[in-house]
Amino acid sequence: MLWQTRHVQVVVITGAPGAGKTSVLTALMGLLETDGVRFAAVEVEALALVHPWPNHDAAFEHLAYVAESFRRRGYPSLLLTATIENREYLRRLLDALPSDDVRLVRLDAPPALLRQRITRREPPEWVGLPRLLEAAGTLATATAELPSVDVVLSTEEADPRTVAAAIRDAVQAR
Repeated sequence: MLWQTRHVQVVVITGAPGAGKTSVLTALMGLLETDGVRFAAVEVEALALVHPWPNHDAAFEHLAYVAESFRRRGYPSLLLTATIENREYLRRLLDALPSDDVRLVRLDAPPALLRQRITRREPPEWVGLPRLLEAAGTLATATAELPSVDVVLSTEEADPRTVAAAIRDAVQAR
């Protein structure tokens, strides 16, 4: 089984805010746990919650440290979520990883649905909400232009477990 190779296999799940990265990651973790697959998972944005945003330097430094730590501890699969804003962000993200075996998965949803999901999940009093809502469409366009995407999945009509199963199956088939 591809997921259980000796080297570190990395699956990066990207998409605009509201595309379902966290929900799909959670579902994928459940599927892999059921399959008995050893993995580590990291939400890159959570590695450096800073103001003013964005300052990715700390997140990439933390990612390199955490990813290498998981690799040394023998986790053959590393699952990441990241809102990859552009090619430079993607390059820096890949440079921070302890593997060249990376599958990039992009989750898509229409901008109106992205904004609806964001509005549902974020507290209305959060000061960053207007900025996030405004950026959702721009980031959807930016992620659609990323090079080297291995799998593209729509989350518009699909539940997270179905999307996660498609990711698992695509990675195993490769």
